[in-house]
This record gives sequence, C-alpha cells and structure tokens, in this order.
Amino acid sequence: MSTNTCYRCGETKPEIEFVPNQRDNKKYTNLCKVCRNKYLKEYYNKPENKERCNSQSKQWATEHKERSREIKRNSHNKHREKNNAKKRRERPFNKEKYYEWHLKHHHHMSREEYNAKVAEQNGRCAVCGTTEFGGKGKRLIVDHDHNCCPTGDDSCPNCHRGLLCDSCNRGLGHFRDSVENLESAIAYLKKYQQQPVAA
Repeated sequence: MSTNTCYRCGETKPEIEFVPNQRDNKKYTNLCKVCRNKYLKEYYNKPENKERCNSQSKQWATEHKERSREIKRNSHNKHREKNNAKKRRERPFNKEKYYEWHLKHHHHMSREEYNAKVAEQNGRCAVCGTTEFGGKGKRLIVDHDHNCCPTGDDSCPNCHRGLLCDSCNRGLGHFRDSVENLESAIAYLKKYQQQPVAA
C-alpha cells in the first residue's frame, strides 16, 4: 500500500487517509484528512468566516435549487445508516432536543409556540379532551390542514390547526380530513345505538 507524509503534522500514513486531489481523484494531496478536518473546524469556528460561508451557501442553494436538493438527497442516502445509528444512540438522552428539531424542521414552529398552544388547550387534546396522549412521544401532536401541506408530518404556519392526541390525529387521517365522512360515521353509530340489542 502506498504511503504519504502530511506536510502539517509530519506523519506518514496510507494514501487513502489523505485528501484526494481535486484535479485527479486517483491522486492525493500532501494533506491528511485529520489535519484537513481540524483546519476546517478552526476556520469555520471563527464568527466572520462562519457568517460569510453560511451566506454564500444560502445564496448558492437559492440560485441552484435542483442541484442543492440533489446534493442533499445523495448525502442523506449515502450516510443514512450511519446517521440513523447515531440518532438511535443519542435520542434517549436528547429527547427534548430532537423534538425541538422536529418542530422546527417539520412544522416551522418554535418550542415556545408549541408550549403556548398546549397552555391554550389546557394541556388537553383539542378533539376528545384527554390528557393521555399515547403514541411514541406521549405528547400532543401538531395537526395541520393536509389540503395545504399534503405530505406526511410536514406543515407550514399557514395550515396549523390544534394539538391532538395520537388516537384523534390518526382518526382524522383515516377519515381523510373529510367532514362528510365523519358525519356519515356519526350517523352510522347513532343508527346502531338506537336499535335494541337482540336477545
């Protein structure tokens, strides 16, 4: 196996541990990955560099939306197992942190806004009034208008409705948010409630 010597740390390592040459991917530079990562971390930790890089990244992503989405998808798929394993390890110790991330990225809602909504509903489900919420998180779920944001858990501030327990949230989903379907189900239940039980 070919080796190389890093010009920063002076260590001799296998070539695979060095940064690939951008002009020729079959060759490597004289900078090892450990030193490269250390340098980048120090560089990005400086406020002026971090702010400039974030601004440039956002501008590029805005100007190249399709390419930006493709890069994110490829990165997500490439590191899916590694990231999922990390989340599984960390989630039991950072449940609140992960839920705040979920609120921000899936519902564009801050933790303060969520807590205010819980207080507004007196800590109860907006449909059945229960305080036993069920589900994995054992907390009230953000309900939204699926006509506005039809994809799964994602929603925007314009379509937020109330906070529901797991059962009511799933129930509305199974009825496809249809008032007609719900009214038909109510009529169905009333019909059989009024009929005498057969002996």
